[in-house]
Amino acid sequence: MKSNDLQILSIHLNSDDKHGADTLYETLVFEAKRSGLRHAQVQLAMMGYKGDEQMYPRHKWKLSQPVPVIVEIIDTPDKIQQFATDINPLFSGCKEEPLVSVSEHEGIFIEPKEKNKKH
Repeated sequence: MKSNDLQILSIHLNSDDKHGADTLYETLVFEAKRSGLRHAQVQLAMMGYKGDEQMYPRHKWKLSQPVPVIVEIIDTPDKIQQFATDINPLFSGCKEEPLVSVSEHEGIFIEPKEKNKKH
């Protein structure tokens, strides 16, 4: 087990935000992978609102209906800061300004058993 200082970059978007022909959340995850970042995931929100905009309903979901999504990317502070700078141009196509936050955490990494075995 080892411990590291980590940051979580959270990007709050709408599911229909685009970058070119692709959804922005997909583009962000692929960019994180391409950049060698440790972890990325997309969370689909059940209910929410942004600023003073309309409330996203908690029922009657339709796949065609825009819903809030959160892209979380986790790595060391230096990698997160560089990635945040690199992806800034990707937000130019958003209908609304995305909410981006960074939080500090301490990560504990447990290596898989296969790596711990001695041959």
